[in-house]
Amino acid sequence: MHTSWWYLLDGAQHGPVSSDALQALIHQQALTADALVWRAEFADWRRIADVPELTRMLPAYSAVNAPVETDDWWYAQDGASHGPVDSDTLRALLRQGQLNEASLVWTTALPDWVPAAELPMLRTGLTPAAAETPVTFEAPAMMAAAPSTALPVQPTMAFNTAGPWRRLFARLIDIYLLLIPVAFFSAFLLSSYFLPFALWIQKPGAATLYTWLLLPVVMLLEALIHAAFGNTIGKVLFGVRVTSNGVDRLSGGSYLKRQLRVYWYGLATGFPLIQLIAMIRQYLHCKKDGQTRYDAGQSIVIRTERGVFRSVFSALLLILLLFTMVVLNSLPA
Repeated sequence: MHTSWWYLLDGAQHGPVSSDALQALIHQQALTADALVWRAEFADWRRIADVPELTRMLPAYSAVNAPVETDDWWYAQDGASHGPVDSDTLRALLRQGQLNEASLVWTTALPDWVPAAELPMLRTGLTPAAAETPVTFEAPAMMAAAPSTALPVQPTMAFNTAGPWRRLFARLIDIYLLLIPVAFFSAFLLSSYFLPFALWIQKPGAATLYTWLLLPVVMLLEALIHAAFGNTIGKVLFGVRVTSNGVDRLSGGSYLKRQLRVYWYGLATGFPLIQLIAMIRQYLHCKKDGQTRYDAGQSIVIRTERGVFRSVFSALLLILLLFTMVVLNSLPA
């Protein structure tokens, strides 16, 4: 079975490629030790230096484990870089205990500072390292700076992401299934016990304002349902799942943060005209990039298979909920 890899290069995601193709890129030094790679078995992107089967392909690995053809050395001691010294002097310092196995050394054949214990030619006579606070040293100016580590990016190309319409319909069911009973029963109770509320709710536009104020409550209730059951009714019916990496579902806290982003960026707090503009913008982003702006780099919304019965039932339920909202809005206060 061939393994498919994805990799990040110049800020863009590439793949899938075979292991041989990835090895060729590493040998050509198009990908460095800090380059990020991903495959289906990984929960997230990893540095090449953190993948054992890829580490041995790195030029730096060969340089550290091969004899070093140089006699100019630098070593780190007391927070400063010293050198150059020849290899005999460096071994003498190691034997005398002035340097130990954890002491950082460097030569022009190495890509960066390495502990003395990692060089076979220096292992003879090494003294054990004493417990000390790690110190980071800069390589001499003649060395090129090591490439910075890129921020992890969630893999998106390897999964079937949910389309904008499927996500919209799932969202409408989740909101209306909670909003209708919450609005109805809370208004009934408040009207029964507080006369000022009963008089206010009868004013033109008051019911619309009241449901708008309840939207954050509904978003919170949805987050609690997701935390308790792993998904929501609307998403189950329309075959939608919110994950952290395409496989694992979001934790309760992460999903609640996502709800806040949806409330602000996706629904624009539910304010009618602004909400429509916000939803159109997110629709366009989802069609173009496969994800909305509030999910980018945070979560991946994937689609799952659903049968004919679930498809028909979810469509009928959505129509029923929309009809119920129209009827409730037309009833006398």
